[in-house]
Amino acid sequence: MNNKIIRYILSKILYIEAGFLLLPVIVSLIYKENYSNILSF
Repeated sequence: MNNKIIRYILSKILYIEAGFLLLPVIVSLIYKENYSNILSF
């Protein structure tokens, strides 16, 4: 397979995962939880 296509697809998957991982951080900031809980993400 073409390495450029694989790199493109993997980068898109990582961006989607990063977006999903930002949701719990935003929620914990809204509810003002401890910073140790936020940094565990």
